[in-house]
Amino acid sequence: MGCVMKMQIRLMRQDDVDAVLELEKACFHDMLDRDEIQTALKSDQIKTIVAVAGPHLVGYTEVEMFPKETLLNTIAVSYLLRRNGIGSKLVRLITADADRKGIPVVTLSGEADLPYQLFLRSRGFRCEEILHGGPGGSTEYLFEWRSRHDSSSMERAEEMD
Repeated sequence: MGCVMKMQIRLMRQDDVDAVLELEKACFHDMLDRDEIQTALKSDQIKTIVAVAGPHLVGYTEVEMFPKETLLNTIAVSYLLRRNGIGSKLVRLITADADRKGIPVVTLSGEADLPYQLFLRSRGFRCEEILHGGPGGSTEYLFEWRSRHDSSSMERAEEMD
């Protein structure tokens, strides 16, 4: 059971950039740089959502909004606070928005990122495609979450009967 913390989830602001960079550095080998984060902050298409507990930024996610889908570009949670529901809350916010719009949420996972793959599956995502020949010959997995209002998700459910 995770710890209980009061958390605010909101859109990223300019004064969050340094904290997002620190979280990027702590979580990823191939991290975003300040220019990429600044570009996302100014974009109408890219939304960066942060989770803040007290004075600390404890997680964030970046999504790209398209008319027919939402692309989950990244999600990061402070290492010491993982498994406390922060990432799940961020993903629920994204999938609820997509559900209202009746569109899917898609994301890529590297072959070696089993924890992320398991997290996605626990949040209702399914692996839809295996993509070979990525950077350095890597394999990536295309995960997708579908709105319950999406007719293709209904067809998939009927196939399972």
